Amino acid sequence: MPIKQHGRQYDLVVFGATGYTGNFVTEHITTHLPSNLKWAVAGRSDSKLRGLVAELKKLNSDRVQPGEPKDFEFLSHQTGV
Repeated sequence: MPIKQHGRQYDLVVFGATGYTGNFVTEHITTHLPSNLKWAVAGRSDSKLRGLVAELKKLNSDRVQPGEPKDFEFLSHQTGV
């Protein structure tokens, strides 16, 4: 899957990444999407997000791990999807 060039910091942001569906989505991204995908995770709990990122590193340590910006408005302006 080619990644569209859009000039933003992230190609994809997963909001609610630590929730039930978010866990499936982030695992799928980590194991199936191109390794050069620039992506970020967002959620209500900083500690859960950090735990999620640690788990994702175990699934695919070669993949660039998601960023963890905190400001949703800033984040929405920095992503293509």
